[in-house]
Amino acid sequence: MKVFWSLLFLIIVGKAQASLAPGQGFIGHSTHFIEQISEQAPLVKEIDLDHDQAVLLWLKRGHSLRAVISSPVPESIMERAAFKGAEKVFNLCLREFAKTGDLQALFDSHGTPLALQMFTLDRSNTSQVKKRDRMIMKLLSVFPRLSTVADRSYFGDGRTAFHQVAETCNFSLYQWMVAHGAPVDQVTHNGETALHFAARAGCIPIVRSIVKRGAKINAHSKYTLETPLILAAEFGKIAMMRELIALGADPNAKDTFGKTAWDRLNRHRFVSQNKGHLFDRSWTAVANFEKNTRF
Repeated sequence: MKVFWSLLFLIIVGKAQASLAPGQGFIGHSTHFIEQISEQAPLVKEIDLDHDQAVLLWLKRGHSLRAVISSPVPESIMERAAFKGAEKVFNLCLREFAKTGDLQALFDSHGTPLALQMFTLDRSNTSQVKKRDRMIMKLLSVFPRLSTVADRSYFGDGRTAFHQVAETCNFSLYQWMVAHGAPVDQVTHNGETALHFAARAGCIPIVRSIVKRGAKINAHSKYTLETPLILAAEFGKIAMMRELIALGADPNAKDTFGKTAWDRLNRHRFVSQNKGHLFDRSWTAVANFEKNTRF
């Protein structure tokens, strides 16, 4: 009997495959099928060229936006549009998913939120960055929960889109997110807040703003007990250390090994003197910091 039902299943799938246009197919997914599209299919080119009307026409023929493009790293149509900067196609996908409230469609197959993925893309092209930021704002305005959903796979540390905004020092997007309710003290699996991320990156504007909004300036991470000031020292961010101390950071706070921010900075000065510059900092700034700062 098992053989009979297996053969019947294969016949049905074979007929479904035969009815599809060239370059398309189906892949199994839980209890239903998800359409699979070859990366060489005409539709993919239309997505890359941001031809939203062509994608809309394709949808009207009975296809689904949950289809997967079988590139080396399988991706959804919306992911493809996000990564290619195809803003019109991206907005079309967003409108369609908003109708159904399909939040799951805004994550990749490993559980990483699309909003977080978009922050990992190249930010050297100013026009592309502005376009992508508009897309992120649009995405989060329709699905505000995505700003606080923790990543489960890409970074693996439970960071959110808000943490990533702080790390990339995107002040305009940071302002937009806090205005729309992003919590300033949400923590990662390691207990790091957005302030830790901004301090490590040396992003003074976000640090000033986030402290004014009530972020805990001396918050310790969960395992290593690092404060934002200790992380700034670890990464040689002298100006950031000055700023944090001026804002009230405790210079005597210790990590899990009993080391202060000053200990961390001195340790890296010794390493740099012996093995070359490992961090981007000015020796004049270090000297001035040592001279003018009292612990």
